[in-house]
Amino acid sequence: MTASPPPTPPSRPTVWLARDLSNRRYVAMKILVSDISASTNEVQILRQINDVAPVQGARHVTQLLDEFEHSGPNSIYKCLVFELMGPSINSIVEELLQFNPRKQ
Repeated sequence: MTASPPPTPPSRPTVWLARDLSNRRYVAMKILVSDISASTNEVQILRQINDVAPVQGARHVTQLLDEFEHSGPNSIYKCLVFELMGPSINSIVEELLQFNPRKQ
């Protein structure tokens, strides 16, 4: 991956656009807060969906491609790598408001 977590632990998860150099594609890298125990639940749920219904799950839940831990200067970060999807809901709403004066 070609992205590094921020130098200070985030108070909530952040998602970064990253480049998977091995597979030559862009991915979404979710960096979880330093409390790794809380993030373990999310990983277990994603694995369970993939194990039980890989085809049906893939249609409704973004696929977890990889996971790893990164040791930073202040914390250990749990990083989840997902397939890249579209823009966030917030960015779509901002664009709609910008181009539709009636909604402002």
